[in-house]
Amino acid sequence: MTSREKLTVICFDETYVSNRLCYDKKNEHVIGPHKCVQTVVVRGLTSNWKQPIFYDYDTKMTKELLFNIIEELHKIDFNVIAMVSDMGPSTWLWRTLNISIENTTGFVLPNSKYVGKSILQTLLKIDSGDLKLAYRLTERHLEVQGCGRMNVKLASQVFSDTVAKAIAYCGEKNYLDKQNWKDASEMILLFNNWFDIFNTQHKFDGGTPSYGINLEHQDEFLDKMSTFILEMRVYGKKTLVPFQKGIAVCNKSLKSLLKYLKDEHGMEYIIGRRLNQDIIENLFSFLKGMTGSASSSITALDFKYWQVFI
Repeated sequence: MTSREKLTVICFDETYVSNRLCYDKKNEHVIGPHKCVQTVVVRGLTSNWKQPIFYDYDTKMTKELLFNIIEELHKIDFNVIAMVSDMGPSTWLWRTLNISIENTTGFVLPNSKYVGKSILQTLLKIDSGDLKLAYRLTERHLEVQGCGRMNVKLASQVFSDTVAKAIAYCGEKNYLDKQNWKDASEMILLFNNWFDIFNTQHKFDGGTPSYGINLEHQDEFLDKMSTFILEMRVYGKKTLVPFQKGIAVCNKSLKSLLKYLKDEHGMEYIIGRRLNQDIIENLFSFLKGMTGSASSSITALDFKYWQVFI
């Protein structure tokens, strides 16, 4: 492999495991009870390789553990140039690494204006008749509870080009009596376009160029998104909430990462999907599916032995 092919993105996350005690016949010892398993996966930024490299039960990702893993990769010439994590348990790690909007040491990519709920409810009522404008939008998208609030698919369907255009159309036709329909439409479109930049799978993906292809326009858009995010306040909050900080850090890191890759490796663009957590979420789903536990927690023993087949 060339040095460019060895450019590495490190990704880590936790998944819950069953707290049942399990007997490991091969090693003749009991495993568990455990609550979760920390897993680290690395992948190529420019080439299509990926590899789980670490797991441990009930283990938080610490600065020391992260640095040890990166050091071991460096010893075999795999250059870790980006870290991807969620905004949950990793918030503590961010503090120990001194990562903030003002100080993004290295390239950190967190996994990516208040919309009046009444606007979406009105749109649903319009869709319930013969006129179908946002066919993917249902009550399920609005009445989310518990873990449903973490459903990426539902969020992406709400913050979509289709919904933004549907709201704009209904507003222009006076189907909506809310005064802020235009703001809502523009905000949803802003998020949709931001998701697109960070989810490209090819140099040109469905009309969306990967970051770096149309750099001046893309940087202007990222700056616009950052300004919007930093100036907005979530209803009932006086300060920025984690997702706002995450988006701002994401935007700043992406711009810095491309500059580094241009200067050091002559790269002209970044494929956005290689900088998200899909790879590790897919691993968890695959392992649970292998053991028939797609809708429940995998056992600690199953995780130990099934992950070796990936």
